[in-house]
Amino acid sequence: MGDKTIYKREVFYHDKDNVPQNSVLTITTRNNYIEFTMHNPSYQSDFNPKNDPQIELYKLWENWNIKKYCELNDEEKIIGLIEDCNNICDNIEEEEEEYLESLNVKTEDDIDDDRIIALMKHLDITPEEAYDDIEESRYDNNNYEYGIRIYQVLTDSEADDLLDEYLDNYIDECILNQLPEAYRNYFDSESWKHDAKNNSRGDSLASYDGREYEEEVNGTTYYIYRKN
Repeated sequence: MGDKTIYKREVFYHDKDNVPQNSVLTITTRNNYIEFTMHNPSYQSDFNPKNDPQIELYKLWENWNIKKYCELNDEEKIIGLIEDCNNICDNIEEEEEEYLESLNVKTEDDIDDDRIIALMKHLDITPEEAYDDIEESRYDNNNYEYGIRIYQVLTDSEADDLLDEYLDNYIDECILNQLPEAYRNYFDSESWKHDAKNNSRGDSLASYDGREYEEEVNGTTYYIYRKN
């Protein structure tokens, strides 16, 4: 009878030294016996157990490292060994999940607003900082607050629409108001807007520094303007 793997499971965890570990537990038939082995594909050295489930895993390895074999027809011992492996691995995974939750480490996957991710990249901050510190403004659409700074994060079409709105308002409030009423109908607003659009949109939309920045997230390019 050739070798045959009857059980295999891999478990991931952090040990007492906070070293990430992954142990592969394998039960294999060899002729008339079974063999239990445990190894770490990433590290050759032993791990330092942190909690009771990891101590149980270490003891399991120690016991079977001294006496690896049992007879293949000892079904009760085989079933018991598999149950021990599963119970220990289940407990380790439960402890590891609680440990990771306690760290409260955030990744981009925890941020459900692509505009926040774009601003995070622009500011060169961590996902955890972005998750905790960037807030969408309650007052202005697509405006985001980072501390006392306010940024507007727009798609290309949104930026074009906002620029049109800004230029229309500028014409009404800053140009036509300064012209005698008899001359206002002669002012070519569309030509003036066309010339104004030759400049960067940041000149009009970024009231802080007049600059336009861009970041790509999930295939969409976002344009960023600092407002204050």
